Amino acid sequence: ERLQKRGLGTTRRGELLWSGSTSDRIDVLRVVTWNIHKGIGGVDRLYRLERVVDALLSMKPDVVMMQEIGEGVPRARGERQVDLVGDALGLDHRVYAPHKTLTRGHYGNAILSRFPIEHEGKLDLSKRLRIKRAALHGRLDRDAVLRLSLR
Repeated sequence: ERLQKRGLGTTRRGELLWSGSTSDRIDVLRVVTWNIHKGIGGVDRLYRLERVVDALLSMKPDVVMMQEIGEGVPRARGERQVDLVGDALGLDHRVYAPHKTLTRGHYGNAILSRFPIEHEGKLDLSKRLRIKRAALHGRLDRDAVLRLSLR
């Protein structure tokens, strides 16, 4: 209901909808969130980041919010995953916030976006918890989103 008052809504698939004052059209913003477990998964438990990329490509996201995305982690070939995924998807605007440091490398949360990210911040959620947790938040440049969708 709060979303509708601001001209926003969602589809059954969880896509964010909004209608801009400059257009009668309703545009779809595809948002995906995924804990990629550093690209290690599937039934074989092998590092295969290309599986994550292929799945995301099929969804055609405008924004991807990822958890447990790594950099310099040996089991993940030491790769900077946020750039590999972002380049493959054509999502040029990226924010990465590590929150778990390993002996070699670290992992954390990332936001990858087709649109500029105006503001980002990290929220520590590990208070009173034994496991270190954090959230990454960001705000998209709404004018850029509307400009792009009106082309």
